Amino acid sequence: MRTLQNSWWQDSADEGLSLRAKRSNPSDPDCFVAGAPRNDKSPSVNALPLTYFGGGDRSEYSIIQRWIRACLLLGFLLAFFPMKPAQGCDDAILLLVSGANPGDRFCKQLLDMSRSLRDMAGDLLAYNNMAAGRKLDGLLKSWIQFDTGIMQSPPSALQEDPDGQRKVKHIADLLGLIKGLFDRQDFDGAHSLIEPVVIKMSALSSLVLRQKSLQDFLSTEFLLTTLKPGFQGLSNQDSAAALASFSLEIEALRPKLPPETQKPIAEISHSASEFQAILKGAAEPRRSQVATEYTSLMNKFAGLKKELLDRKWFTSGK
Repeated sequence: MRTLQNSWWQDSADEGLSLRAKRSNPSDPDCFVAGAPRNDKSPSVNALPLTYFGGGDRSEYSIIQRWIRACLLLGFLLAFFPMKPAQGCDDAILLLVSGANPGDRFCKQLLDMSRSLRDMAGDLLAYNNMAAGRKLDGLLKSWIQFDTGIMQSPPSALQEDPDGQRKVKHIADLLGLIKGLFDRQDFDGAHSLIEPVVIKMSALSSLVLRQKSLQDFLSTEFLLTTLKPGFQGLSNQDSAAALASFSLEIEALRPKLPPETQKPIAEISHSASEFQAILKGAAEPRRSQVATEYTSLMNKFAGLKKELLDRKWFTSGK
């Protein structure tokens, strides 16, 4: 068994790149998709030399050996970088908001921008950062046009809401944060903000259309998507405090929701309490444990959202 030396991932030009970035070598068919400059404090991949069986150069890998190598790397990535919880109902929420009044130009603009954000998220997950950057530039231009229009001719529901302008500004601030993260090439940080922005855009649409029940639900969902430890530098204690606020919002929603949803709501509350206790414990929780608890909570909330969509509760006028 030999260890490859002086390979592309050990080149001095690659020093300072994260595991996410160390995947680009156009001349090597075994390499993965191009990534991004280092933006974390994880150990360099230089500390993990690649070993393989056989002699000669990399071209002598067999198909089986390449498959084994890919499986091992996939296992490593899944262990240390858990997959993002499924958000299977979000497109349904977007269509629900826009479909309530297809002729509303503000809601249509928000729907188009939300879809652009989703496409941008897909590019980032595929490490196609240049394409994501181009979409962001187009999105920011669209937002300026939207912001100008809605401020000059605000819909009546926005005028009547004392926090209406603040809600519009909050979205602008989040988009500014994403732009700043792109400029610093912190693409993981930028990706983590996309879902919260989509939720805020959906909430603004529901405000314009006076869908109060949907506004309340999306407010709770926004809190959930932004309370994970590490999100924009959030500490465990801050995350635990946010979980307490989330639990209060869930309990406030409980009497408004149909009786059939009381069990999943109780499960969400229990999961949030357990997660909060882990974060407030004397021992520092393992990263994998935090990821597992958060994913479980997100999935339970997504299940509740799906059930409410299936029951058409958001359009029931309650």
